[in-house]
Amino acid sequence: MGFLRIDESKCKKDSICANECPTAIIRLKDENSVPAIIPGGEEACLICGHCVAVCPHGALSHTRVPIEACPSVEKDLVLNEKQAVQFLRSRRSIRVYKDKAVEKEKIQKLIEIARYAPTGSNSQLVEWRVITDKDKMHALSAMAVEWLRDVVAGETQRVVLPYMPV
Repeated sequence: MGFLRIDESKCKKDSICANECPTAIIRLKDENSVPAIIPGGEEACLICGHCVAVCPHGALSHTRVPIEACPSVEKDLVLNEKQAVQFLRSRRSIRVYKDKAVEKEKIQKLIEIARYAPTGSNSQLVEWRVITDKDKMHALSAMAVEWLRDVVAGETQRVVLPYMPV
């Protein structure tokens, strides 16, 4: 049994999974066939789960990507161009903080949402650290300000170069 399982009773042979696979390792021999992985496809798989997520019939499962990690793409919730522009234009970099702690449940939910943000090669090697202690937050802020001052002064160019033009 391969790494990608296709439930033939659910598959509609619509080739959505094949068309959406970023490495093109899923193919249909003809319009009446069930999708299959090309030879050597397992080595080329990014393990992104996109094929599982885009199948509206729930016909695919991946041995290395749990189904819970691949929520279905709901077409009625996809932003159109006008909605995306409005969303991005309405965001501002201004922050007005309250002297009130954010509930732990809200922070956990935001981290859960953020984990779906794209990462290079879908590696998702991102760790989140939540700091609730005000003294630690102030110390971290001071460190960031000091680092930026060093960047502006040219003292940490070696650290910055791979990440941003100076």
